[in-house]
Amino acid sequence: MSPRKAPTIVSFAIPAIEPRQAEVLMDLLEQLQAALWQAYGDAILAAKDDPRHDAANEPTSDPDHSSSF
Repeated sequence: MSPRKAPTIVSFAIPAIEPRQAEVLMDLLEQLQAALWQAYGDAILAAKDDPRHDAANEPTSDPDHSSSF
């Protein structure tokens, strides 16, 4: 069994747009979220319940956590 890769977080910025364009973009993002969850949701939930799951690799909201950013 190959080692599990660390999760990747992707972010992007969009320029200011008209309200209608924002609605269309939000709809597209919701469809993308649904497609990703349908494709990977079961694997995500299974990995969460895996006893080998390492909580040390979880993202943190600790303000004292040093980040590479």
